[in-house]
Amino acid sequence: MERQVISLTVRIPETEAALLSAAIPLAHLAPRYQLIETEGAPRAHVAHFPDLPAEIYQAARLIGEALNLPQVSVTINSRSVVNLSKFLSVLLCYAESLGEQDKEAYCARQADRIGEAAGCPVWTCHARCPFVCARCLQLVRNAGATPVEEQLRTIAVLAEVDWCPNLKWHN
Repeated sequence: MERQVISLTVRIPETEAALLSAAIPLAHLAPRYQLIETEGAPRAHVAHFPDLPAEIYQAARLIGEALNLPQVSVTINSRSVVNLSKFLSVLLCYAESLGEQDKEAYCARQADRIGEAAGCPVWTCHARCPFVCARCLQLVRNAGATPVEEQLRTIAVLAEVDWCPNLKWHN
């Protein structure tokens, strides 16, 4: 099976907090680094990881350091990340899955742990992902409601997991 290419970009505006953190030195170590200077705006340090699976721990460390810095922006395959904390959790889960032979079974095991804790009836699950399962009890299953799969896809975006190549939908 061909490996999916995933790219990640982290943009860190040069603020006093950023200069005092480890984020900027870590950004310099990225496979591609660029210092952007725009008139009237603070300089920005941009780290680009064009092959995220190969550089995932380096990227996760940078995001962890940049998490609480002001105005940091992250994109995954050109999609803006809204919640860096949620995204970092998903990124670390994905990193762990890379060492697994059967990624679908890995994700199912993680989802089962969440489902058991929440009292979820596993047989109703459409997405075998712990980040979706943690929120699936919010689904509306009434007649006339948005289809369950569409609701799950919305949950995946809100959980910052929609980009993950391990995310599979089962009916």
